[in-house]
Amino acid sequence: MTRFWQWFDGLLTIEQPKPAGPTPHRLFAHLRYALGQTRIIGPLLPVVSIVSAAASALIPLAVGVAIDTFVLPSQSQTDWPMGLFIGVLIAAFVLPVVLEVVFLALMLPLFHAKFVTLMKRHMHKHLQTMSWRYFQNEFAGRIGTKVNAVGHSTHDLLHIYLDQVFFVSTLVIVSLGVLAYVSFWLMLPMLVWMVLFAGTLALLYPIAQRKNRASFEAASTMNGALVDTYTNAQTVQLFARNDVEDEVVIETMRENARLRQDANLWFFLMDNVLMVLNYLLIGVLFGMSILLWSKGWASAGAIAVALPIGLRVTDSAEWIMRITTQIAEESGTLQEALDTLAVPPDMVDIPDAPDLVITQGSIRFEGVDFAYEASDTLVEGLSFFIRPGEKIALVGPSGAGKTSLTSLLLRLFDVDAGQILIDGQDIARVDRNSLRQQIAVVTQDTSLLHRSVIDNIRYGTPAADPSAVEDAARRAGAHDFIVGLRDNEGRRGYAARVGERGVKLSGGQRQRIALARVLLKDAPILVFDEATSALDSETEALLQEQLALVSESKTVLTIAHRLSTIQHADRIFVMNKGRIVQEGTHAALIKQGGLYAELWSRQASSSVE
Repeated sequence: MTRFWQWFDGLLTIEQPKPAGPTPHRLFAHLRYALGQTRIIGPLLPVVSIVSAAASALIPLAVGVAIDTFVLPSQSQTDWPMGLFIGVLIAAFVLPVVLEVVFLALMLPLFHAKFVTLMKRHMHKHLQTMSWRYFQNEFAGRIGTKVNAVGHSTHDLLHIYLDQVFFVSTLVIVSLGVLAYVSFWLMLPMLVWMVLFAGTLALLYPIAQRKNRASFEAASTMNGALVDTYTNAQTVQLFARNDVEDEVVIETMRENARLRQDANLWFFLMDNVLMVLNYLLIGVLFGMSILLWSKGWASAGAIAVALPIGLRVTDSAEWIMRITTQIAEESGTLQEALDTLAVPPDMVDIPDAPDLVITQGSIRFEGVDFAYEASDTLVEGLSFFIRPGEKIALVGPSGAGKTSLTSLLLRLFDVDAGQILIDGQDIARVDRNSLRQQIAVVTQDTSLLHRSVIDNIRYGTPAADPSAVEDAARRAGAHDFIVGLRDNEGRRGYAARVGERGVKLSGGQRQRIALARVLLKDAPILVFDEATSALDSETEALLQEQLALVSESKTVLTIAHRLSTIQHADRIFVMNKGRIVQEGTHAALIKQGGLYAELWSRQASSSVE
């Protein structure tokens, strides 16, 4: 038994790789893909349900035969051998119980936990292929809600279709056959009921499903707005909005309540129409069985068969209503989630894209055009060449395109025209991950994962040992404050967690941890986007020395607003409106005049004041 349990437990694991190819985005295509992940468990489930339902439907027939054979014998009724009858009766009662206890009640709970997690893992894997643009356009809370919904709704729908639908369908079909066996006239009301029941479902179900889908979309939007508020809790409190109803959030709640109420009304209508049909079936079956018996057209056993069959089928019909309601809810929920999550990636590598190989570290932009929106060109005709090991600074007014340039270099977005080459290799034709592994970045708005300090520092170099992590932290001036950290669960130092987005640390502390991460990664190309802006002057001076040492043989791009930090750059690119309008050393640009000289003069006068 232990070996069987271990075998069964190993049939499904959360480590199963995501199948190659596009992620299905239509409901039934997704369910077919999900069924393939269940191995033998999924196909076995309808077999169990069919056997269990058939055995259950034969119980009333066994009772009717017992009455006609042993209580009120009839010449028209074939005598059953006592042993065979008892055997059939026991089997009809015991078999469903055994199957449900052994398979459904014992094994499926184990399957549920793994399968739900596996579906979430596969959807998370798909989302990792999406571009930065995708995440810019979606609420993080909304994405998380839908990933969770994919796991649970996929499991629930497969369970409904493979277990409950097969069980109820088999029960109705076998019950129809039992009634036909007992009396053709008792079968007719069941046939009429089936037609009316199916017609009602066909008419009302699609409407209820659409209503529920709209309701889930509103719920996702509401959850996204709530998470957005909690993520920006500091802003809420700084602007004294924590005791004021946020109308934006309240409006999403109103819309969610309105659409949920609308969907519930349609489910209520469908349930009540089907309930009326159920009561009619019971009444007609009971009346006809009495009439047929009184006319001598049916045996007493027929009455004992018809009424339990009617009650069993109508009980199942109520089950069908619940199933239908659940299918409508879960289908709408799942399809709406798939519409958001299972979209084709808007940025893909070419088939069998090679890894980027950096031998020197040269960077070339050739006629690059780029726009976030088609009607708003941000970079146009941008061309320049950065020699291996050269230290380049990017300066210019806000909105000039400096950060967009580095985003294009990292291929967070694809260019609309032109090429970006690293050591002669077009970055659009190499593996994206290999590109980003060769570039280390520190941004002005440093964001850390809600993990331990050591996990954050070695995020780009997961195999680094603790001594290497500590060395990088010391070089970044972070070690001293790290050893004094303690989180709310008592973890200390490098094991302490930093909070969501690193909120438990100051801006300067976050920046130093981010710099330690870059130092540990030791990539051949470095990008610093206002990397020391959150540091005090003394710490910044120390850190600039470390950066100068670590950058000595590397190609470096530095975006700076404080021009004093980039005076010693090999070249300074002055950007304005997506173009490089000036280029040269600090001294040459001051002598040349123009935009750079204006920016320098403005900052110099501000520092004197």
